[in-house]
Amino acid sequence: MGWFHGFGIFWRADGMKFEGEFRGGKIWGLGLVTFSDFTHGFPRNEGYFQDCRLIRKKRCPEIVQKAQKVALMARQQCEHPY
Repeated sequence: MGWFHGFGIFWRADGMKFEGEFRGGKIWGLGLVTFSDFTHGFPRNEGYFQDCRLIRKKRCPEIVQKAQKVALMARQQCEHPY
């Protein structure tokens, strides 16, 4: 219970951010990593992740946009629950 599942954004305490897909509480699926200095690493950390590790590089802007949209909707529901 309470595991991340679906689309969303996860921020770590060190400023790293992942925007994309989650499964069973883990980064699993397509997504993009952004580090605290606002870079994505070199080479770019974008593509298919499995068990929190980048497996295959692939551009996935539509997944990142969906994660951002879902996160925005969740924030709005928290601010205005009724």
